[in-house]
Amino acid sequence: MSSKHLLNKKPIVVDTDLATCFSVNEAIVIQQVHYWLEINKETGKNYINDRYWTYNSIENWQSQNFPFWSIDTVKRVFSKLENKGILLTDVLNEMKRDRTKWYSLDYEKLDELMEAYADQKVKSHNALVQSAPMPLGQNAPMDQGNLPQPLPEINTEITREIKDIRPTSKKSDESQVDKKHPPTIVALTELLIKKITDNNPRASVPEKGTSNYNKWVSEMEKLHRIGPIGGDSSKGYRIEEIKGLILWCQEDSFWKNNILSAGKLREKIVMMENQMKKQQTDRGVQKNRAPNRFHNFEPTTFEYTNDELENMLRHK
Repeated sequence: MSSKHLLNKKPIVVDTDLATCFSVNEAIVIQQVHYWLEINKETGKNYINDRYWTYNSIENWQSQNFPFWSIDTVKRVFSKLENKGILLTDVLNEMKRDRTKWYSLDYEKLDELMEAYADQKVKSHNALVQSAPMPLGQNAPMDQGNLPQPLPEINTEITREIKDIRPTSKKSDESQVDKKHPPTIVALTELLIKKITDNNPRASVPEKGTSNYNKWVSEMEKLHRIGPIGGDSSKGYRIEEIKGLILWCQEDSFWKNNILSAGKLREKIVMMENQMKKQQTDRGVQKNRAPNRFHNFEPTTFEYTNDELENMLRHK
C-alpha cells in the first residue's frame, strides 16, 4: 500500500475526553456504536424498550468496523465496556434461534463516569499547583510530568469516519450541542419556541446558535432519552408524546404561563401528562355517559302551559 493511498484515507477522529477517561480502544468502540445508534435514530429504526439499538456479530464488528484489530481484541474491548455498564446488550431478534447480540449505550452512565473523571482531574491539578514550590520573587513553572499528556496523532485506517460525540456533560462545549442531536430533537425545540412566542411575542426565548438555545436542545434530548429529571433510560418520552404535550400545554390556560423553557417542560412533564390524561378521560366519560331518566324532563315540561300541567295533576 503506497503512502499516496494512505493520504486519501480519513484518519480516526478520537474524542480526547473519552480516550483519557477510558482508553483509546474503548473510546473508538463507544464512538462507533454511537455512530450506528444515531443512524437508527435519524431513520427511526430499532427503537425498542425506549432506546435505540444496533446489532452485529463480533466477527462482523471486526471486519466491517475495526479491521485494524483482531477478533480477540474486539471481544476484549466490548467485554470491558459491558462490565463498566456503558455498553448495553440484549438479544432482540424476532427468531429465537437467532442469537445475534444487540447493542446500545447507557449515556447517563457515560456522563456520570466522565464527570467523575473530570472532577478528579481538577482535584489532582489543584493539589499539584498547591504543592509546587514558589520561590520568592518569581513564579515557579508548573511541573508537567504528572499531568495527562496529549494523545499522539492516530492515522490507522478505518472504513468510515467515526463521529466525535463528546457526551452531553456539563463540561462539554455547549456551542456544539445542537449538532449532535437528530433533527427531530431540534424540531421539538423549535416547536416549543414557536408556540411560546405565538402566545406572547414578548416571551424570552433563545436565539438559534446561542449557548442558551443549545441548553434547550440538550434538555429536550434528555427528555426523549431519560425522561424527567432523575429518570433513567427506561423513562424517556417518545417524540410523538413530547410533541403532544407541547401542543397541549401551550393551549392550556394555566400551563402556557408556566412552561416557558425546555427545562421547565422537562421538570413538570409528569404533572402535565397526568392532567392531560385526566382531561382526556373525563371527556371520554362525559361523551359516552348514558342519558339519565331526567334527560328529557325539561323539554317535555315546556310543551305544556302551567294551567295544563295543573289540570293534568289534579285529574291524575
